[in-house]
Amino acid sequence: MEKFVVKKSAWKGVNFWSIVLCILIIPIIVLVFEILAAKKETITFYEDKIVVEKGFLSRSESSFVFAGVFSVNIKQSLWGRIFNYGDLSVDFVGKNDINTTYIKNPKAVKQFLESKIVNKASVQTHMY
Repeated sequence: MEKFVVKKSAWKGVNFWSIVLCILIIPIIVLVFEILAAKKETITFYEDKIVVEKGFLSRSESSFVFAGVFSVNIKQSLWGRIFNYGDLSVDFVGKNDINTTYIKNPKAVKQFLESKIVNKASVQTHMY
């Protein structure tokens, strides 16, 4: 007796909609993780320090000395003005590596930081 086995092709699963879903699913998953990570990033200002907390799956926390601010500037695109976000350019006393891009409600943050502006003449710099 002769045996003849018929197998289905793997191409059965490859059609227009499966290709579209594969192309869209991975970017959507990455986008969701980026949004969640951005929502979890906070910058907290205390009287003497700045605490930056970030990360969604793995969390990190950094602290910086906060002695004051020399200047604050806002840069907003059209979308930034519509959706109320922007980039802040902050000249802190000392050197701080704080990511101040895509800040929510940048005008309120600018107003707060302007209350912390110090006179440059009152700051002593030390060269090493």
